[in-house]
Amino acid sequence: MSAKFKITYAGADEAVVLSVRPIDILRIEREAGPNGMEATIESSYKLAWMAARTELDFESWLEGIDDIEPVEQPADKDAAPSS
Repeated sequence: MSAKFKITYAGADEAVVLSVRPIDILRIEREAGPNGMEATIESSYKLAWMAARTELDFESWLEGIDDIEPVEQPADKDAAPSS
């Protein structure tokens, strides 16, 4: 699974697109515990923060962000069809 986010930093003219590493997706899933990862705004923002690979803590980083959008990924042609 690949995840990308389009992030607009405060004061920036253009957004950047960043990819989330698989290890970061697992970290968020593990934080969620036995109930699994919930699709929440906070979990999405945390994934974007991890993709930014910043030394700032989450809250400090988020203060400098104007917008975060998930980037739609094209369907995987080789993936097995779901039934």
